[in-house]
Amino acid sequence: MHYEGSHKFGVHQNLLWLLLNDPIVLARITPGVKELIPIADGVFEAVFHIKMGPINSTFKGKMEVREKVAPRRYKLIVNVDAKIGMVAAEALIGLRREGQGTVISFSGNGRLSGKLARMGQRVLIGVARMMAKRFFKGLEEEIPEGGIHKGGEIMELPIKVTVNGLVRENRVEPRLTLVKYLRETLGLTGTHVGCDTSGCGACTVLVDGEAIKSCNLLAVQADGREITTIEGLATDSLHPLQDSFHQAHGLQCGFCTPGMILASVALLKRNPDPTDAEIRQGLEGNFCRCTGYHNIVKAVQNAARKME
Repeated sequence: MHYEGSHKFGVHQNLLWLLLNDPIVLARITPGVKELIPIADGVFEAVFHIKMGPINSTFKGKMEVREKVAPRRYKLIVNVDAKIGMVAAEALIGLRREGQGTVISFSGNGRLSGKLARMGQRVLIGVARMMAKRFFKGLEEEIPEGGIHKGGEIMELPIKVTVNGLVRENRVEPRLTLVKYLRETLGLTGTHVGCDTSGCGACTVLVDGEAIKSCNLLAVQADGREITTIEGLATDSLHPLQDSFHQAHGLQCGFCTPGMILASVALLKRNPDPTDAEIRQGLEGNFCRCTGYHNIVKAVQNAARKME
């Protein structure tokens, strides 16, 4: 089954790119999503409940983002199944500038089995179009008010966030990323800027307890949420992960270390006793160019024992 479509938005493509790469936003705007749980960089466990036309079923499986070329395109791969059949789909999501706005287009193919395959291509394409329409409508609603130019000036929006236990209130441009807000507005320079395209993980912070790459989230999207940076991890003494990275020499130049430690905090929250392979998979979105990773894995193992 082949499907394609497009939709034009009146905002810059960088803003749409950030929204499309935020798993929390994706979970809100994708029709039928009940759960979208990050299990690795760009990989999610997905649970959908689709009630549309002749389809009324819960699907479980995996969603992956691949071949990412910021801020222009990525490939979305979905493999889910239910009692009524299995869906294996791929779609190329593309963004291009058009005038003062951006066009998002998608084109892909899907393979169906079971009762789904017997429903007829016309019915299924109709359902796919309805889901795409709902997706784009949801994305429109996620665009911050004032996310476009007004009177030649970029508007500032008020945000209120809790950072390392302190409530902070500021006015920010809609296009300001969270990492720049933390570093330049709040002066929390422990959060590092590496690739600035969500690839290296140096900017990882905790947002409501989940590891998020802060170059890939707008500051306005953090409004009302709780953020922990490396500066807020220790209290009266070092956090067990900080101490373990020191004791096991899980760092050299230290540039990746804040993001690596915060990603490890989220990893141990999900899995308190991970194996070597699970640690490497859980940290695959954080790059280190010095250590060879061996001592990083050892540090996480040591911290897991301390936190039992």
